Amino acid sequence: MEGEKSFGYVLEQQNPGTITDLQCADDGKFLYFFMSLGASVRGFRRCMRHVVAVDGTHLKGRFEGTMFVATAQDGNEHVYPIAFGYGDSENNLSWE
Repeated sequence: MEGEKSFGYVLEQQNPGTITDLQCADDGKFLYFFMSLGASVRGFRRCMRHVVAVDGTHLKGRFEGTMFVATAQDGNEHVYPIAFGYGDSENNLSWE
């Protein structure tokens, strides 16, 4: 998935400030995906407490791996999503 056909490319074009990263193995097999929507980044910079919590959960079934999430807390103590990612497991390569 490269160029105009990738999901990340469309997100970045339609949502200013959005950051995405998709990594595949040499054989084209999906490895990692990262996404942070521009609106979430701007909200974090302007309104959130600058403390980030990062967590992950193991996915079971057809699509095994680990989903990662980075969140902050707003002034009303609500959870505010900043970024999401998917990787094969909780290892150093998934976090880079």
